[in-house]
Amino acid sequence: MGASADGIVHCACGKRHWGHAGAAGVLAWKEAEDPSVILQLRAAWSMSGGTWGIPGGAIDYDETPIQGGLREAREEAGMGPVRVWASTTLHHPDWSYTTAIAEASPDQRAIATDHESDAMEWTKWKDLRGRRLMPAFETTLPLLDSLLGRSLLVLDPTLLHEGWEESLLRFATLGFPINVAPVAFRDPVVRGARASADEDFDRSIAWFPDIVLLGTGKCAKPIAARGAIPPSIRWDSDVENINTDGYRHIAAMVSTHIPGAERVNEELWNHLLRKNG
Repeated sequence: MGASADGIVHCACGKRHWGHAGAAGVLAWKEAEDPSVILQLRAAWSMSGGTWGIPGGAIDYDETPIQGGLREAREEAGMGPVRVWASTTLHHPDWSYTTAIAEASPDQRAIATDHESDAMEWTKWKDLRGRRLMPAFETTLPLLDSLLGRSLLVLDPTLLHEGWEESLLRFATLGFPINVAPVAFRDPVVRGARASADEDFDRSIAWFPDIVLLGTGKCAKPIAARGAIPPSIRWDSDVENINTDGYRHIAAMVSTHIPGAERVNEELWNHLLRKNG
């Protein structure tokens, strides 16, 4: 256990929130073609009790938001290892809430494992509107819908500035800002964020794609939070046969055509990697 930050925050926004260091939760999904997600029926005595949301809670002082969200999901729902593909954080004046959008294992059970839940169920994403949802969760559905699924990033290192390796590994670990994603991926996310009724609070969004580098070489591995499966980084010299099956979004910075891939802005990417190198 870390340094607990449980407690009420009286935020300058005029509302009360739970967690002196902020809070986080995990939107766990499976079956990408017709996704189901784990929903938690919040205990009647809790904030927004009697509504359905996602497992989560207060972050400890010595945790990152994703670490805290995964820990809470383990405690409340018995969550096993997940692959985090995206995250989004809503920043209030004195508090923040982070949602990790993560792929659960196919055999992950939906069970309530502590007193904070009255039930835990797998529910089809398309059926969520028929539930009495936690208000803060319901308002983010347009954004979360755009972030469901897997993503792949294919890069030709010859198009990257010198010393790109360290920066790429850092972003693979911490997440890439959504503004460097291809337009076909980024714009629906931006529209979803605008539709999420955030009351003009700042929101940050990160994505954690699998990465394929064209050519041959050695790969350092990203570091994932406890309970998470890290993104993969691998080399592939056979550009014509890169496996893109199962990915909802495919981004590329290459000089050849990859079926289904949307090109990223080369200047923007190199600026990002150089700035953080």
